[in-house]
Amino acid sequence: MLLIALIVPASLHSSVISSPEEAFALKYDKTQAASETNECGNGEFPLSVLCHSLGSEIQGNENAINIIGLQTSSADQRTGSVLKVTKIVLCPEHVICPTPSDFTLSVSGNNPSPSSFPGSNQGTFIRLDPGAYSVSERSPFNPPGFTLQTSFSPGCSGSISSGESLTCTIVNQYSIFECGPIQNLSDNEGSSLFAQIAVSGDNVYVVWADNTTPTGTIDLFFRKSTDGGTTFGPTQNLMENAPGDSVGQPQVAVSGNNVYVVWDNGNPGDGEKILLRKSIDAGMTFGPVVELSDPFQETFTAPQVIASGNNVYVAWDSGTNIFFTRSTDAGANFEPVSIGDEAGGNSVKLAASGNNVALVWQSVGGGQPGDIDALFAISTDGGATFGPVMDLNEALGGRNTNPHMVLSGNNVYVVWEHDTGKADIVFTRSTDAGASFDPVKILSQDTPDSFEPQIATIGSNVYVIWGGEDASFSRSTNAGASFESVKNLSNNGGDFTHGGLRIGVSGNDVYVVWVDDSLGNESVFLARSTDAGVSFDPVKNVSEDIEESLSPNIAVSGNNLFVVWQSSNDIFYSRCT
Repeated sequence: MLLIALIVPASLHSSVISSPEEAFALKYDKTQAASETNECGNGEFPLSVLCHSLGSEIQGNENAINIIGLQTSSADQRTGSVLKVTKIVLCPEHVICPTPSDFTLSVSGNNPSPSSFPGSNQGTFIRLDPGAYSVSERSPFNPPGFTLQTSFSPGCSGSISSGESLTCTIVNQYSIFECGPIQNLSDNEGSSLFAQIAVSGDNVYVVWADNTTPTGTIDLFFRKSTDGGTTFGPTQNLMENAPGDSVGQPQVAVSGNNVYVVWDNGNPGDGEKILLRKSIDAGMTFGPVVELSDPFQETFTAPQVIASGNNVYVAWDSGTNIFFTRSTDAGANFEPVSIGDEAGGNSVKLAASGNNVALVWQSVGGGQPGDIDALFAISTDGGATFGPVMDLNEALGGRNTNPHMVLSGNNVYVVWEHDTGKADIVFTRSTDAGASFDPVKILSQDTPDSFEPQIATIGSNVYVIWGGEDASFSRSTNAGASFESVKNLSNNGGDFTHGGLRIGVSGNDVYVVWVDDSLGNESVFLARSTDAGVSFDPVKNVSEDIEESLSPNIAVSGNNLFVVWQSSNDIFYSRCT
């Protein structure tokens, strides 16, 4: 046993310290004693420090000295430090939110005690040995229709020294999830269509095709926001076409301050070309038009583009063949890459993850008359070369159309429509960078004819949505090894509209957007999940009272969803946050 003499402010002279934790609290909140000569933790009261000089005097701020005896076992006499962890929950009025104690907090480090505990707005004192540490939390339920933003103060991770006292404050702020106000981005007399959107930080970029110009041509328009989509700058015309020429299906991709816009351009007589313009100053200005389809001599449509660092990948098809080009110097130069002799088909989709770059498309004919195959090719060297073309549905037969794909590391996830009399959504995966694929799974067995699948992934979660009589959703939590039962997200009796289904993911937030006429005309609807697809908030009407809203596209950044769509010949935009 060791008797330690403590010097305590007079205002606390009636207190008896009965545990090291109480002493830590006393030290943290009631005392700011300091002594450069004291060997007991430099006068800052960590009682677990083995004091070499019981006669050391600690000078208090202004209070008389009182001696309190505290017996501690040798097991508690460590060279220790203290971390105060405070949990704060901010909740809108008249809303039932979790309380701080509903959250389970955990501390990792050198012998934290306690290591797991309920949150407290008064703070919890943690003893731990010097070294690296971090604080994490496990969140309870999220009120339906609300957004949770969590912030950790700098003291919630890092390194703590012997005898040091630090604070960690975790703040959870709940806010109502709302969309709007709606903005008309085109707002002109012409027809505007094919809107696409991309987001990077506070910058939001929107492109579309527009025939407002006096010549009657379809040009390429561009607008950007620098304040997270609250306001947009003036419209830029990125392609002023000659009479008779038209822009079709533009796409936009962003990497840092580099913005890449690609589109098919031309007329039926001269054929379509794949063109690109690049900005290096976050869309303030753009460089010259570059033709990517040269030297290929066909008519081209439906380009796809991905930007990652200095790598830019572009794929497109001619209706009968698939083409690919890449840049490794941020779009300064492009080199065409062969997909192989078997790369016939259309409806190509492009995905990339690290050095893996993959293409999936549908053939122009299968093994039997009327059959269509889902075909796949992958590059594992950043698009420099591609492996052999693979038939993903070889054992199925039938019509296999509208494929979509995502990559995550070496995992490849592919969905498509499979029709042998009943249209189903099927799925397959590869866990070895496309070298082999699992047997095909039918995801829509218990739903009517299904079409237009979309897919997204984050971590080990894989999300698949598709249309039919309703907007349907299924998820996997084990990297596609198995899928849960199907959820009906719309369930409103309206007719589902083709071309309007989109999915986006950020952390545990899953956003599903679709178009149906359940309100009497086509409207854009949103279902959001904040628990990784376990449940969904009530459906929101994003387009509100704007009639004939069609062809939405989305981008996700943090807790924000950005939506663009066309209606009444204009391009409309809304941010949901």
